[in-house]
Amino acid sequence: MKFSKIRFEKIGPFDNTTLDFSMGNPGLHIVYGSNEAGKSSALKYIEWFLFGIPPQNDDNFKHKFGDFLIESSILDNNSKTHLLKRRKTPIGRTILDANNLDATPLLEPMLGGLVRETFSMQFGISHAKLRAGGRNVLEGEGDLGTMIFEAGAGLANLRKILQQLEERAAEIYPSKNSKLSLTLKEAKENQEEIEKTKLSLGTWQNASELVANLQKKVDELGDERKAWVSKQAECESIIRALPQLTKFKTAESTLKELENSPLVDDATLIKYQAAEKFLTSSNALLEQQQKRVLDISTKLENLNPNEIILTVRSEIEALNQSSDLLLKNLLDIANRQKEKDAKEDQIKVLLKDYCTDTSFDESRNLFIDQKTQIQILELSTLINTEKALIESTKKNIDSLTKKIKDLKQEEINQAPHPSLKEVTTLVQSIKAKKLAPLDLEKTVSDIPARKLILEAKLNTLTNSSIDWDAFLKLHLPSSEDITGFSKLFTSNFSEEQNLKTEIKGKKEALDDKQKQLSTLRNEGVLLTREELARLRDLRELTWTAIENLLEGKAATLPEKVTAIVGANASAKNAFLNIQNQSDQFTDKLFTASDQVGRGNQLTQDMTSLEKEIAELEQKLVKLSTAKSELEKDWQKLWSGIALTKINPPEQMLTWRANAYTLQQSIIEMIPLLENLSLKQNAQTVAFEKLLQLTDNSEIETAWIKAEEIISTAARFEVSKANNKKQLDTLVGEQSDLQSELKMLQDNQKANHETWAGLMANLKLPAEASTNNASQHVNAITNIHQHHKDAKDLETRINKMNSDNKEILGKLKKVLEALSIKECPTEAADIKEMIADLWQKVSDAKQEEVSQKSLKADLKAAKDAFDKIEEDAGTHKTTLKPLGDIPLENLSGHFEDIRKKTKATKDYEDAKNALIQEASGEDIPSLAKKLVNKNSAIIAGELEDVKSKMEDCSKARDKELQEFANATANLKRLETQAGSHALSSQRELLKSQCLEQAKEFAMLTLAKAVLETTIKNYRKNNQDPLLMNANAYLKTLTNNSLVEIVPTDADGKKSLQLLRFGSEDKDAITFEADNIDAEEGSTFLSDGTADQLFLALRLAGIENNLEKLEEPLPVILDDILINFDDARALSTLRCLAGFSSKTQVILFTHHQHLLKLVAGSDFADKVFTHQLG
Repeated sequence: MKFSKIRFEKIGPFDNTTLDFSMGNPGLHIVYGSNEAGKSSALKYIEWFLFGIPPQNDDNFKHKFGDFLIESSILDNNSKTHLLKRRKTPIGRTILDANNLDATPLLEPMLGGLVRETFSMQFGISHAKLRAGGRNVLEGEGDLGTMIFEAGAGLANLRKILQQLEERAAEIYPSKNSKLSLTLKEAKENQEEIEKTKLSLGTWQNASELVANLQKKVDELGDERKAWVSKQAECESIIRALPQLTKFKTAESTLKELENSPLVDDATLIKYQAAEKFLTSSNALLEQQQKRVLDISTKLENLNPNEIILTVRSEIEALNQSSDLLLKNLLDIANRQKEKDAKEDQIKVLLKDYCTDTSFDESRNLFIDQKTQIQILELSTLINTEKALIESTKKNIDSLTKKIKDLKQEEINQAPHPSLKEVTTLVQSIKAKKLAPLDLEKTVSDIPARKLILEAKLNTLTNSSIDWDAFLKLHLPSSEDITGFSKLFTSNFSEEQNLKTEIKGKKEALDDKQKQLSTLRNEGVLLTREELARLRDLRELTWTAIENLLEGKAATLPEKVTAIVGANASAKNAFLNIQNQSDQFTDKLFTASDQVGRGNQLTQDMTSLEKEIAELEQKLVKLSTAKSELEKDWQKLWSGIALTKINPPEQMLTWRANAYTLQQSIIEMIPLLENLSLKQNAQTVAFEKLLQLTDNSEIETAWIKAEEIISTAARFEVSKANNKKQLDTLVGEQSDLQSELKMLQDNQKANHETWAGLMANLKLPAEASTNNASQHVNAITNIHQHHKDAKDLETRINKMNSDNKEILGKLKKVLEALSIKECPTEAADIKEMIADLWQKVSDAKQEEVSQKSLKADLKAAKDAFDKIEEDAGTHKTTLKPLGDIPLENLSGHFEDIRKKTKATKDYEDAKNALIQEASGEDIPSLAKKLVNKNSAIIAGELEDVKSKMEDCSKARDKELQEFANATANLKRLETQAGSHALSSQRELLKSQCLEQAKEFAMLTLAKAVLETTIKNYRKNNQDPLLMNANAYLKTLTNNSLVEIVPTDADGKKSLQLLRFGSEDKDAITFEADNIDAEEGSTFLSDGTADQLFLALRLAGIENNLEKLEEPLPVILDDILINFDDARALSTLRCLAGFSSKTQVILFTHHQHLLKLVAGSDFADKVFTHQLG
């Protein structure tokens, strides 16, 4: 099953969102959405579509439950499309097909019996599940069985579950502190107590005396505690009274100082303060308002509006409004005159073309009345309509004639089949024997289809071209042989890669040393051959030739010397020159000694490297030969099978599994095909005569033909009567149409005669067409219209001239009123004059308005001044009870009043507090009593009292506890009657032991069942699952980890991971509580553990897919969060390949994954979808 499309309508955050997965089969689908785009909701709703919308959910925050709709087009295994809809309804089925019928019988078989939880576990991988699986890998110490079971079943934390079962069982038994052990111990003590049920007299007396002594001690300690409580109360009273006494004396002193200040309540004081504040503010406002009155009066004196221009204000306003009309008219008159001339020119052209004998003035009277125009148009339309009706009637008569002819011929053809009776008998016989094609199809309906499917699978079997019979006889290689070849190929590939890497490294080292040697030579540090030869010559000359010259043994310098020092040099100079050059060469030789050693070492290293490279290349040749032999053996393994291409072992193992499954299906089909053949033979015999009678070679065609012969014969009998009745009707209709045709032709002739008369009146030939008449009529109409338009234009021009004259007259009157003598005549000057007048009117109006506003402001300012003066008098009246205190001194006076009010309140509060602490004494007596008391000393005494009282309380509590225990013991001894109570307790302990034993057995059994299930699952699924996981792991880790190797270390089934390199050094092992690597290997990171678990999960999913008739889609949720770009790209490549087995949908909010895919070599297999 695959999703083709899925649509979320009015559910959760979605209004109407569609995800189209129809592209790519196979193909990886990546659904990208930023945060809050609805990715998590879409994941949830896919699950709801498959397994139902939960009755209780919180997704109705935007849409009503009743509007929820999840609609999807799904493809089944036969590539048939089904449209299904999931709704939330209170009753009835919630999954419907395109016809709104219950689709549960269609969907449930596709799900293969899975429910919501098992689907999520087996076919869903989220980031949290992947991370938990990776963590379990690290914590599981390489336990292969647990890993395989978790990967196949989609479960997690199996190791923790087993551990919890073991821990819970250990809590019950067998440790000393376990539940069952403690219960058994308590039962033993109970048995001992049963034997000690008899009470002795000495025991009772001792217990009674102990109770009396403890009662006495408790009473003594109680009296002591009461004394300390009284002392504590006294100290606390003194500590409370001391600050109140100080407060009382301070308030009393303050009241004496302020005895002359009045004592008023808070409300009166607030009223006085408000009056003082408002009076101060009123004085300031009076000053401001007086200044404002003066300013307004000054502005009024400066205003002087133009009274003369205001008298003609309305006339100027009218001129200003009509100035645009005046200017427009001046410009428009010339344009309208041009239009009038153009109309007259058009009239002249029409007169020339259509009315050559009519003058321009006469043309004013040319006119065709509306009645004549309508008559011409209606007659033209009528003639054309009659023509069309005549043609249509002729066609209808021809059609009826043909139908009449066909009916007569059909009557001739409706003769029964010559073999009708024999055919009817044979059909009845075949139906009785149930050998009709439909009967046979019902009996073996799906066998041909199943065979076709198997043949299609055989034809589409990858990499092969084998016919049906040969495939049945085919002997397939065993999976063990293929797995063995896989290991050999892997080993050969690893060794080849290692050799190539080593050769590449050594060649790089050889190139590096060659470069170093070349650098030494290029630097010129080493002596050349010529320099060494010259040094040798100088040495010989120094000790031979020059010595002889100096001793007089030789008369002239040798040629070698003169070549060096020159022909004219003396013997002494020659000696010095040669000695100097020799010293220089010697110094250079000493300096270069180290470089010479380096050069020699580099040469030796290069020789050694060349030798090693040759040996490694020889090994590579041998390895290549071995690989060729392995390839031959691999090819030989498949030699008996007609394959187009023999792929690597991993692929061929899959091919072998598919081929084996297909072969078994074909073997099961053979008996069904044989039964079908017998039925078909019997049908052939029964149809032999019928094939001859129906003249057909195919049984199905003959059957259809026979049924058609029988049904046709019955139908012919019924239709004969109908045909005769229909034929009579058609003949009558034909006669009616012919009468109608004659009437139309007569009408057409009369209308043509009327048309000829109208054309003569228009001075057109009688045979003129409707188009010529229409043009002439249009010309006369247009001449009449142009004359009318020209007259209208002339009227407009006269009106504009009249308006202009009126406006200019008004302007002259205004100018005369303003004593302006000259009136402008040009449009621009007139516009400027009117604008200037309008501006002067505006200025005068503004001054007039300002004058009125200022007068109103002056009145308001004077009224405000009077009001402020009145308010100030009110505030002075409020402050009159305080006397003649200056306004600036009132704030100090108010402060004294507040102090006296506060002191009075403190005096009364402290007095009441001291009276309460005095306990009947008067305040002076209490003050005298406390005169020498110190708060700090009293506080120290109080802490000491509290400490002693606490010690006393603890001692009393201890004695009370001992008294209670002794009293209970005495009561127990006095009421002890026998062992019946202990016996009841023993029965309870026996019941507890039984329940704990049952719980221990259940936990132990559950752990054993789970371990056995894991063991059996590993036994049945380990080899195919690990083989597939190896392929996925190589891809996911970019060939860093190439194989999962099972081990039996210390008798425990575990695993190792083989890195790319060697078989031993880089093998990662798992140890308890830490994932360590052995010598030469590395730690297993969290990310690699996630990838190992993902490889196992993909292999587990592939294993689960093989058990289902309909492969289910794999849903992944942001599993690449902890992967770097390289591993993420490898994982996406792996998932794109996995999509060839089933549909894969990856949800993510990481946009960089889309960019990674876009530049990859498998971009054509990935399809992206945007949410939000």
